[in-house]
Amino acid sequence: SLMLRGGVVMDFVGCPAGSFMMGKLGDSDPKSATFEHKVTITRPFWMGKFPVTVEQWMSVMGRLNLSEAQKAMGPKMPMCMDRSEVMTFALKLTRMNQNKLPKGYHKYAMR
Repeated sequence: SLMLRGGVVMDFVGCPAGSFMMGKLGDSDPKSATFEHKVTITRPFWMGKFPVTVEQWMSVMGRLNLSEAQKAMGPKMPMCMDRSEVMTFALKLTRMNQNKLPKGYHKYAMR
């Protein structure tokens, strides 16, 4: 668990480096959306155990970055973010906690 500002907690799970097969077993058509293929994760990483909530977002990004609809939602409700917002959130969270990460982990997020 990671303690964010205001006593907000965020849980993570470790994702190890390695390879696995993704897609539908036996689907060999590369044009198919379920095409079976090998995926390789070259570096281990941490991923949120649950969707990011409104209170977690506010703890990292601040209330000013919320729409009126999001402000009206309860603090435990999941945030709706686009790719750009996800990347900004992850970068800011990493920068805020880089002293808690193993050596070298934060360098990938700082590019």
